[in-house]
Amino acid sequence: MALTRKQKQAIYERDGWTCSICGKRVDREAKAPAPLSPSIDHRLARSKRGGDDPANLACAHLACNIDKREHEDIGKVRRLRRRRGLDLPAPPLRGKDGQRLT
Repeated sequence: MALTRKQKQAIYERDGWTCSICGKRVDREAKAPAPLSPSIDHRLARSKRGGDDPANLACAHLACNIDKREHEDIGKVRRLRRRRGLDLPAPPLRGKDGQRLT
């Protein structure tokens, strides 16, 4: 099932624009294929009978989501990202109006 933009936005807001894999903030201004852009992660993969119910969906960096797809083990993904130098600082927090919060 393809999610609408409104459904994705609701998941990002629910999760506080925080990556469910690495725990850092997702850059709400970034667009795919940027590594820090937002994507929807299936907590339990569809291949393992995970559905598209919002309770099974979470906000994630695109790069984290791709790495998780390849490795499945979140701990391994975090180690891999650090080794690749992708353990980047979180993007700045922005308010609903798009202004940077200090």
